[in-house]
Amino acid sequence: MSQVRSDSLEMSTIHVLLSDETRRAALRRLGAVERTTIQDLMRYLVTDDRTAGVAEHLDSRTLTIRLIHDHLPRLAEHGVVDYENPGDGIQPGPTFDDVAPFIDPLERSESQ
Repeated sequence: MSQVRSDSLEMSTIHVLLSDETRRAALRRLGAVERTTIQDLMRYLVTDDRTAGVAEHLDSRTLTIRLIHDHLPRLAEHGVVDYENPGDGIQPGPTFDDVAPFIDPLERSESQ
């Protein structure tokens, strides 16, 4: 994975990372459990009311592929998660705390 360029993220990067519902859901789950797996994320995406729309439009295989090849590497590139291999666990990275305060407020504003 790419090296994180600084100790904190710029607001524009945070906005881009949180612009996707699947990434927000993954981060919301990670904030609640502090370590997770692909399988756990899939269960969460399928069962959580806020993310049911994501899972409803994609089959589980496609969603898993997107997590493994797009969303998690993108978050890892910016240090938001520590994720190297699909078989390994996923945990908060060094810049997770930069995005954490913005996850729930985004969810509340979208539901209004």
